[in-house]
Amino acid sequence: MKTAKQCKLLILLLCSLITVNQAAAHGLSMTSAEVALRQDKHISLTIRTSLSNLFARMLWPEKPASLLHLASGDNKTLTLFRQQLNHLFTAKMPVYSGKISLDSQQARLPGIQQLRKMLQKEIAGKVLKNHKGKHEHGEQDRQNYLVAYIDGFLLAGDQADNPRELQVQFPTELGDILVSYVEPKVQTLTKGKQHTFYRQLLY
Repeated sequence: MKTAKQCKLLILLLCSLITVNQAAAHGLSMTSAEVALRQDKHISLTIRTSLSNLFARMLWPEKPASLLHLASGDNKTLTLFRQQLNHLFTAKMPVYSGKISLDSQQARLPGIQQLRKMLQKEIAGKVLKNHKGKHEHGEQDRQNYLVAYIDGFLLAGDQADNPRELQVQFPTELGDILVSYVEPKVQTLTKGKQHTFYRQLLY
């Protein structure tokens, strides 16, 4: 017979597993953003978000009625959509270091034909959704996520006016966001006679 202490530990373990599973399941459908600081001044953001969810949240005057209308539209319609995406990831997503805006901020997005293929895959996935398991479909959704790359440079300035604090104002169209931050360490390795040796201290 389990003691009261063992039962309490079992309940805590089950609760933690449920919480992790819920977070993982939610993570499959939410937007993710990886923020990277390179060479102490170059900021890059990699945004991955559901194309269908993003389309549903976005508003503009000539917005098509549905993803199907967008995918079947002409290049002019897709060009307008891509312009709206560019506006979303630049003008509507300012990045600051202190009070100073990121210099030369730009967004790299899929081209028109690539966007059309992504939309067609998204629509086909929705048609086949009832024939697949929810978990499998969720992973396929992630593979078809829109990926946007945003980068720019931190301007040098007075430390009092430009503290080492990065601020990103994500637009509400992206929904909930899972953010990660990294500072990649890059080094050039000199080729050895028999092998090239890499050594890194892990903290």
